[in-house]
Amino acid sequence: MSDILCIYYSRTGHTRRAVKEIAEALDAEIVAITDGRDRSGWKGYLRSGMDALVAFGHSHDKNALWKSLHYFAIIFIFALGAGIGTQCVGIFGERTIWLSCALLLVSLCFMFIKEDLPEIEEELKK
Repeated sequence: MSDILCIYYSRTGHTRRAVKEIAEALDAEIVAITDGRDRSGWKGYLRSGMDALVAFGHSHDKNALWKSLHYFAIIFIFALGAGIGTQCVGIFGERTIWLSCALLLVSLCFMFIKEDLPEIEEELKK
């Protein structure tokens, strides 16, 4: 075991898998940071959105506001897809699934927006 320690936080598990590969390549120890709250599924998005909104209320940091709106947009688009899908079944029948897939694709794209890009760019300039 080397003197390298890989510390990470992962809400969805993607970061955990990446850090595991990095740690194996470096023969490093892995430590996960947790906040003791379940952040999986739609409840996790709602909890994370509310946490970011509360952070904005305390600090007035516009990045926290953007992050909360990001989480709420994901939840809203999923709910919109379910509602529209239900209403359209009577009109379009089985073809309704394509409309629902399109809305889910939009929501999926929201999930991969890079939230920390300005902060990373600032650190690289230093």
